[in-house]
Amino acid sequence: FFMLALPFFTKRFGIKKVLLLGLVTAAIRYGFFIYGSADEYFTYALLFLGILLHGVSYDFYYVTAYIYVDKKAPVHMRTAAQGLITLCCQGFGSLLGYRLGGVMMEKMFAYQEPVNGLTFNWSGMWTFGAVM
Repeated sequence: FFMLALPFFTKRFGIKKVLLLGLVTAAIRYGFFIYGSADEYFTYALLFLGILLHGVSYDFYYVTAYIYVDKKAPVHMRTAAQGLITLCCQGFGSLLGYRLGGVMMEKMFAYQEPVNGLTFNWSGMWTFGAVM
C-alpha cells in the first residue's frame, strides 16, 4: 500500500520530508518493540503495530533514498550511484552491521545471569536502535 502511496507523498510533501517521515516511523516502530517486549496482552498489540509500520518505514526511507539518489546523480553516474547506495545499505553495510552488531549486542545487552527469566535485554536493544 505505501509503495503505491509514495508518488502522492513525494509530490505533496517533497522527497526530503518523506525521507524524514520514514526515519521517524522507524524510530516509532522501534519504540513499539521496546515496550512490546514484556509479557502482557497490551504489549502484543505494540509488537503487532511495530510490524505494521515496517512497510511505511521501509518504503518511505529506502525506496525514497534510491529515488533521491537517482534524481541527484548525473546521468552518466546513475548506475554507479545506485550501485554505491546498494553496497552501503545491503552489501558491505549489512555484512559489517551483522558482524559488528552481533558482537556489540552480546557485549551490551546479554545478561551474564538470567534476569526475570530473560538472558537478553530486548528493551535495551530496541532503545539503542530507536536512538540511533
